[in-house]
Amino acid sequence: MIEDVLYKIPSKSFVFGEYAVLKNTPALIAVGEEYFLASQDSNADSRLILLDLHPQSPAGRLKSLCLKFEISLGDIFFFDPHQGRGGFGKSTAEFIAVTRCVESKLQTESSKQKLGLLFKALNLTFNDEVDMRDSKVIWKIYRGIHKINADPLPSGADLVAQNEGAKLGKATFIQVQTESIKVDLFDMTSDSTPNLSHSIKSAEKAQTQKVENPAEDAVCFTLFSVLENPQLKFSFYKTPWDEPTHEHLKKLQVEVPDFRNLKNLSNQNLQFFKTQNFVEIPRALQSYREELELLGLQDLNSLNKAKDLELNAGVLMAKGCGALGKDVILVVQKIQTKTSEIGEGFNLKMQLYF
Repeated sequence: MIEDVLYKIPSKSFVFGEYAVLKNTPALIAVGEEYFLASQDSNADSRLILLDLHPQSPAGRLKSLCLKFEISLGDIFFFDPHQGRGGFGKSTAEFIAVTRCVESKLQTESSKQKLGLLFKALNLTFNDEVDMRDSKVIWKIYRGIHKINADPLPSGADLVAQNEGAKLGKATFIQVQTESIKVDLFDMTSDSTPNLSHSIKSAEKAQTQKVENPAEDAVCFTLFSVLENPQLKFSFYKTPWDEPTHEHLKKLQVEVPDFRNLKNLSNQNLQFFKTQNFVEIPRALQSYREELELLGLQDLNSLNKAKDLELNAGVLMAKGCGALGKDVILVVQKIQTKTSEIGEGFNLKMQLYF
């Protein structure tokens, strides 16, 4: 029996920490309420279609490995809220969906023994206490799939953030440090200071104020979602460009940049978010982008578009996010509103515009 008929996995985007996270430095990732959906029941949601996994994708490789050890997952049905645009975590959402389906098969001792053999093939330890929804377990499987194929190791930070976001069911910022799997969820509600814990208080009572879209005339962009607090608004735009992460990681292995300044900036940025320093957050994000630019880790098209967006009134900064900053651009705006109308501290709200 399948415990959850419909799996909901949030979209994601790096805020900062890309590349630095490869060196065991915390990254901040935004997860949104635009959900990828997955199910083994095609009737669970009318938007679901049969998932056709690329055989060389992490999810495709995991499913093939399951078949090798006679763990038959059957058909998986999937919905992509971004309609194939990329950049918001579809590949990792597919991987999480496959692990959820594996979990649904662990009802007998025979199936557990088969999964134990799969874990052994990945040089992982399996026992009856293994939780297939635990971020550390999923992260180890994800990295194991890459290791046995001699692929460059991704950080897996986005995978962890999406898995934690799926359990949380809210839009939020998630701090991830992958080598030691440290996950902190920021409580950015209207009535409290940031609480680095695994529980998030509701922010539904807080009021929000719409801000004019600074890229309304940028037809090549699709707005992903918006994170708002009383003083700053975070918007994530999909660009028309894509960067295959696995290919990019291969190139990084040949010429390894010096990430020391990125690590320092990432830790500094994190402190500004923790202390709700609204003045320094945009400046710190700008410094992070400039360091990425110095290291040659910003796609020129995306970088120029980010700089163009900064010419709009009210835009404090813009930066490409993720691999080469190519797929997604974060725009930070100042919200002109009285604190008393919204409340003190962070107000977190996710909106979607197309």
